[in-house]
Amino acid sequence: MEKEQRAFDERLWVPWWWWPIAAAVIAVLGAELHLGFGPMVAVVIYAALGGLVASLLIRWAVPIRIDGDVLRVGVHRIPLDHVTGVRVLDRADARRVLVDRPDGSAVMIVRGYVARVVHVTTDADGDLPGYLLVSSRRADDLAAAVGCRTDR
Repeated sequence: MEKEQRAFDERLWVPWWWWPIAAAVIAVLGAELHLGFGPMVAVVIYAALGGLVASLLIRWAVPIRIDGDVLRVGVHRIPLDHVTGVRVLDRADARRVLVDRPDGSAVMIVRGYVARVVHVTTDADGDLPGYLLVSSRRADDLAAAVGCRTDR
């Protein structure tokens, strides 16, 4: 019997409204520096600030993927053979896990602007974390993809 491949691919971009806020920050900082150095340097200042802020906002976009038999979240790799459970948490349940049951070995990639979180438990074999807590805009799809691959 052929293995069922259910791929998942998501990138947690920052919300759209962060970009206008970033533009306002660039305008204020750029104006401050522009006044201190003069108009000739203004173009370089605004370009440098714009590039820096844009690169930070793009860098904060975390990729979440299932490639073959591996769950990839940012730089973390979890083989699906070691996943023992998966469930979707709402904001209140995620807060309870974060506050009441913290674990130093856990991987937590939680974004406050995303309402739902996927809680993936592992067998903590070797260098694997005890659990993975990941924000996802498509939490049900991620949980289904991980669950489909671990149910035997």
